[in-house]
Amino acid sequence: MSQTARSVWFTAPRALELRDEELPAPGDLDVRVEAIVSAISHGTEMLVYRGQVPPDLELDLPTLRGSFSFPIKYGYANVGRVVECGQAVERLKPGDIV
Repeated sequence: MSQTARSVWFTAPRALELRDEELPAPGDLDVRVEAIVSAISHGTEMLVYRGQVPPDLELDLPTLRGSFSFPIKYGYANVGRVVECGQAVERLKPGDIV
């Protein structure tokens, strides 16, 4: 089943856009989550929005890759509902809030 996600991309200092992206099928240990609410961190995300993070600084979250250069998809403050789990996932199930 093909699914898409809408993501916020910071495209330049003080500029962003919403982009639709195709999602790959979940792997055995993956969990697909539909966002319910999302916050903007007044720290890192606002620094990215204002273009105040050195572009050669590496991203340090395990779910992110690359650097802080534009364009960048960056965000981590979300609450969502599990909609799909890989076959090896044991502690979560569809409908759980995470």
